[in-house]
Parts: sequence; C-alpha cells; structure tokens
Amino acid sequence: MKIVKALNELSEPISIKMVQQSSEEIHLFGVAVTIPPKTICFSSVVPKVTKNIDTIKCDDVVKVEWIPKKNFNCLVCYEH
Repeated sequence: MKIVKALNELSEPISIKMVQQSSEEIHLFGVAVTIPPKTICFSSVVPKVTKNIDTIKCDDVVKVEWIPKKNFNCLVCYEH
C-alpha cells in the first residue's frame, strides 16, 4: 500500500526496469521457439495508478499506466 501511495505522489519523470520472471514461447513459421525472459526499461515516465488508492487492500493487483514525458525512451531486451 505504501508503494502505491508513493507511486501516486510522483510528479517528476523517473526510470523503471521491469524483468519478466519466466521464458516465453512464440511460434515462428509453425515452429515453437522459447525465447528468454524479457527486460523492459522506460526512462522519463510518470506513473499513474489506475485504481482509487483509498480502496486498495493488501494483495490487490494494481495496474499502473506509465505516461511518457519529454525525452522518453523504451528499451526491450532479452536476457540470456
């Protein structure tokens, strides 16, 4: 809950890194291929909590929209 409130209070752009916890399977030309975990890095974003923070309870899933700001950058890479 404290983290959600802290995110909601941010007004200056920040950088964030999100790492996928497991591999993913995709299909290329009819062949199943396992790709390694994905890492996504955003720079110059402001978080927007999409749920009313007063109604959030422990263990709730809270969606966060990352609003791009000036000099926004997104990097997607795969771990190996």
